[in-house]
Amino acid sequence: MAMTSESTADSKILPFQIGNFLVKGVLGRGGMGIVYEAWDELNERSVALKAIQLNIPSALYRLKLEYRQVSSIVHPNLVGLYDLTYLDGHCYIVMEYIEGQALSHVIANTYGLDNRLEALTSTKILADSPHVDQCEVHWLPNKPFGLDTNVLDIARQLAQGIFALHVGGVLHLDIKPSNMILKDDGQIKLLDFGVAQLINVKHRKLHYERAATLQYVSPEYLDGEVPTAASDWYSFGVVVFELITGQQYTRRLFHKNQHEQAIFDEVTLTLLNDSLPSKITLLLERLLNEDPLKRPLDREILEVFNIHEPLWYIGEEKDEKKVFIGRQDELEQLSNAFDCHREGKSNIVNVVGAPGVGKSELINHFLDAYKDSLILVGRCYERETVPFKALDMVIDDFSEYLKSLPATIRDSYVVDGFEYLAILFPVLKYLVPDKTLNLNIDAAHCRILAMKALASSLALIVNN
Repeated sequence: MAMTSESTADSKILPFQIGNFLVKGVLGRGGMGIVYEAWDELNERSVALKAIQLNIPSALYRLKLEYRQVSSIVHPNLVGLYDLTYLDGHCYIVMEYIEGQALSHVIANTYGLDNRLEALTSTKILADSPHVDQCEVHWLPNKPFGLDTNVLDIARQLAQGIFALHVGGVLHLDIKPSNMILKDDGQIKLLDFGVAQLINVKHRKLHYERAATLQYVSPEYLDGEVPTAASDWYSFGVVVFELITGQQYTRRLFHKNQHEQAIFDEVTLTLLNDSLPSKITLLLERLLNEDPLKRPLDREILEVFNIHEPLWYIGEEKDEKKVFIGRQDELEQLSNAFDCHREGKSNIVNVVGAPGVGKSELINHFLDAYKDSLILVGRCYERETVPFKALDMVIDDFSEYLKSLPATIRDSYVVDGFEYLAILFPVLKYLVPDKTLNLNIDAAHCRILAMKALASSLALIVNN
């Protein structure tokens, strides 16, 4: 693949040094990113470095979001994300290095489907992609069903990894064989969270660009509906179907019985029952239902695979209403500060107090009164080494919000000095003509001008 002058370090001759990493080779690449094999000299371990193919703002935003959404979720069947770092002007995710084969290659090699690898692996922007249920189904009766390894064990491991993501509040939305690595010892690892989305984010008003792989995407997500956990489980069902049969799944394999229930046709049902316990066939039938409300829930799926104690990975968030009492003086100070900002006066509010005293609750209660306002939330991640990391997440989301606005409204946010913000935070570069960016400006002076522009655009509350 040809790279432009704005490419990542891929243009260098291997091996090469970048920071404390000795880059040995390219593990893989796709339309959105590239992954290198590297040796981490500081921690003395092999790692994978994920970077974006081109330094464009939208790709940079997705890379950082991928790390921030998933890095706190630790599970044996999910690839580990170690760090988010800037090296030589490029952003990288430092990940666990996994030796093994992509499950897509295992399936292709087992069933002789090498010509289907592109269909198996290609992630596309859904708005630009046609619906895909017109594929022919060609059963291969002379091909043995099942891989050399235990297919149901792979499915069981995947179910646990997906469940851990959901408990952590994340939808994967691109579950497919090429995003799974099968190790020699039979362990499966789910990776590539590049199009993942948070299930619930308070106060968030951002628009996600929908991207997925057509062969595995759920019908409702393809149709533009808001995805849910059921969307991931549909994709899981397609993967398990393919593992068992070596065939592309299509909705044509379903028909409705006399009770108007969607069930597998007779040929498909016979083939599956010959290879699977009946409870797994029934589970697949429910997972692949076009109606997400008729698909089984997370715990039902785990029970079918005899997984009864999954919650040692992450604690579930309690759904209980909290009562907020008092703090009227502090709430009034926050309200007055916000009114000053509305009048065009720049200000930053710093909320200080001992741990556990209720600073976050105070801020959240105050923000509840301004649900119609744009509210951006950021935090410092311990394992991030990005510039201005206290603000980086806020600016990333601010950038995505501006992208969703009509140009006439968006331009009102691009205040004097905004070009200096774009130098500090490259995700904003699409808002500023390249010719206005003076990259040779003194760093300290650039920071001062950038922060002035930021204060003119946003009111900031700091929870210290």
